Amino acid sequence: MPTCSGCSAHFTITEFIQNTEIEPVGMQFIDPDLKQNMFYFNHTCPSCGTTILLPVSDFVPFIEESIPDTVLTGTESCENHCLHISDLQECKQDCHYAPFRRFLLKMVADKTQDVHK
Repeated sequence: MPTCSGCSAHFTITEFIQNTEIEPVGMQFIDPDLKQNMFYFNHTCPSCGTTILLPVSDFVPFIEESIPDTVLTGTESCENHCLHISDLQECKQDCHYAPFRRFLLKMVADKTQDVHK
């Protein structure tokens, strides 16, 4: 169960998707060999503000499309979106991480919608 390093709150993966105090920020590789892609979230409750990183692989049960085996990162076909956390563009490639990027964009849209209700 993921824990916020700032306030020690415990969360389920579902809470990262549904809790309005957990804001999806972006997606980026953290490993210098580009082997581990992470989702970044901000815990936005008034007493915290910590950024929490979770491996995108933790969200496999929530991905509703097929996940390609091929990782295109570092290849000529790669659109390089996963190299920059602030890049929130959709990847159009048949890459292992493209479904996770689309899921991130859905989380961002859903949370933005929730805030404006």
